[in-house]
Amino acid sequence: MSRPTRDVLSQLLRSAPPPRTAAQVRRFGGEKRRVGASLPGELVEAFREACEVEERSQREVLEELVRNYVLRHGAQTT
Repeated sequence: MSRPTRDVLSQLLRSAPPPRTAAQVRRFGGEKRRVGASLPGELVEAFREACEVEERSQREVLEELVRNYVLRHGAQTT
């Protein structure tokens, strides 16, 4: 993976704040569901490589990114 790609992915991971409270983390617990998306091939490959370098699963990183996005933007669950 190129250095610029690694830097962009690292910035993306750092840009999402950590969960604010344990209650907010619990709010999104429960049943797991599948999500699918079509992304540019280069982005997918860079993401896979970044996860491999950091020794983290893609699922774990995606869940963290989505959770932090939802917390940052104040979406409510039903």
